[in-house]
Amino acid sequence: MLVLGVDAKTVAFRPTERPGEELQKLSYDYLVLAMGAHLAYDRIEGFAAHGHTVSDLFHGQRLREPLFEGGYKGGPDTIGSARFHQGDGAEGLQPYPGGSIPYAKAACEGPVREMTTVMASYLKMEANSSPSRITVFTPEESIAADAGENNIKAS
Repeated sequence: MLVLGVDAKTVAFRPTERPGEELQKLSYDYLVLAMGAHLAYDRIEGFAAHGHTVSDLFHGQRLREPLFEGGYKGGPDTIGSARFHQGDGAEGLQPYPGGSIPYAKAACEGPVREMTTVMASYLKMEANSSPSRITVFTPEESIAADAGENNIKAS
């Protein structure tokens, strides 16, 4: 965010999804500042040339183009989570009596499971291929470990 116009209820910002993005301005009724995580795609070797993500509209469209406009050859595909570096900002914080904020090896992996399901359907229906061409990976012991073992078994 570059300019917060409190009286005018406007905010000017420069999206960070890709370098050189133009300044954008929005009006608001209520403003919530959520200081989210930095997605470090630049730390994943080969991602810029060969990787895809659905974390924002720009990258989602970049993935959609080969799938629906040609170029995709039906796999193999790899879907997964990189190691999560959460820092120590919650060290000693107890969000409820006797509780603590756990350290995770991977961030929320719901999107990984969702994308795997969507891609499996796409491979069967659109690409004349098979879900067996998908490899799923995680730095955790199992995919979506943060959801709990019972949730993983249920799905």
